[in-house]
Amino acid sequence: MTEQELARLIAEGEGPYLEFKAARVKPATLARTLVAFANSGGGRIVIGIDDATRQPTGIPNREIALDSIYRAASLDCCQPAVSISVEERTYQDQPVFVVAVPYQPREMFTTDGRVLVRRGTENVPALPHQITALASRRGQLHYEAETPPGATVDDLDLRLLEGYRAAYEKKRGRRLTLPNLKLLEHLGAIVHREGEPCPTVAGLLVFGQDVWRHVPQSRFSIVRYPGSSITRNILDAREFEGRIPDLIDQATDYLSERMQVGAIRDVRRFGPRREDVPEYPLPALREIITNALAHREYQIRGARVILKWFSDRIEVSNPGELMEPITPATIYTTRPVHRNPHLMKMLYGYGYVEGYGDGLPMVRRLFEEHPLRPPLPRFEEVPGSVVVTLYAADLSKLVEEEHKVRWAEMGLRDRQIQAMLYLMTHSTITNREYRRLTGVGRDTAHRDLRELVRKGLLQRQGQGRMIHYIAADDRTISG
Repeated sequence: MTEQELARLIAEGEGPYLEFKAARVKPATLARTLVAFANSGGGRIVIGIDDATRQPTGIPNREIALDSIYRAASLDCCQPAVSISVEERTYQDQPVFVVAVPYQPREMFTTDGRVLVRRGTENVPALPHQITALASRRGQLHYEAETPPGATVDDLDLRLLEGYRAAYEKKRGRRLTLPNLKLLEHLGAIVHREGEPCPTVAGLLVFGQDVWRHVPQSRFSIVRYPGSSITRNILDAREFEGRIPDLIDQATDYLSERMQVGAIRDVRRFGPRREDVPEYPLPALREIITNALAHREYQIRGARVILKWFSDRIEVSNPGELMEPITPATIYTTRPVHRNPHLMKMLYGYGYVEGYGDGLPMVRRLFEEHPLRPPLPRFEEVPGSVVVTLYAADLSKLVEEEHKVRWAEMGLRDRQIQAMLYLMTHSTITNREYRRLTGVGRDTAHRDLRELVRKGLLQRQGQGRMIHYIAADDRTISG
């Protein structure tokens, strides 16, 4: 960091990611800021700056100051120790230390027995729900591996293992030969407590019978609204509960049976036949549903996955925030981090997931390759959950798309197609309007329009400055 960069940093003043401390700060006091930064995405502490005036106070004793910094970050003050780096710099001819606390997403840090987080310019104790969310985001809850009180191996339907073995052999190309209980243990579906096999939450979610008895939060709700906003009047509401594979299939079937579907003829892509065009790519919707059920936080009691179906979009909300270091901005490119690895392992055997991080790139590709190119799904974090918004394709544009395909087959240039689309909403087009629309010169516009007349798509009318062009007949632009 240069002196100019340091000056700009100090000029910003204290905030969520920056704090100033005097050189004589006590290790226990400094540890509170280190822990809060480590739990909140990282930050910097400039030692040797007055927090009120932003003026340098100097470092009276370099060795004592460094000892205080490293003691503050050690196990003497923090559990676990906080990783830091220290730079020695000069500001207004006075020495300062810049302590950087990097992003550390795999741990939850405490000092003096408290979990602290950063709120504005303050270090504050995390509330119970914040501690749960922080532990969940950092993969420290492991609720899927717990054994619900009173659950026994009899709560698992061992008959399902026959179908699981068959699906695994078909999807993965090899046979599972372990005995049932050994296979369940290998998958993380059971653990042994005092010598007895006990089902885990993950095992009940995949192989359980009467799942609601022990994991009542394994539910998926769908509500349909007639318009683009929430109203008291709804078109339909469904509630599914039980095993995760069943929830995925039931929710996907419900949506596919009610989804609007158009059709388009595109010889370049589909050959001479007409191809169905759904308002949502169904494999992408299935992937989002699977992700919501596989990656949600099951420890949050009373919570469920909710799908809200509006006229122009679908919103899928699942309990639990994104696993660190994934953010909404990086979700399509960050490698996968699994909150429920045992559950993912079982779903992998069934073929519902691959586990390689290819699911969301596939979703992105399906939306980009959709004939009507609806916007990409949007991910956002709200307190305690993740909301995915999928935007419906505007099927009314299929007529326009089919015209574009037909005109391209006739050899029209892109700018000529642009002019034909213009005539779908305007009665006439002139040479000047063509130039303004396409950016070409007068002579090029004249040649393009004359070619459209020759192809039988336009008719020329008027004389002199009154020359204009109209569609040759209604079929030209109405199909």
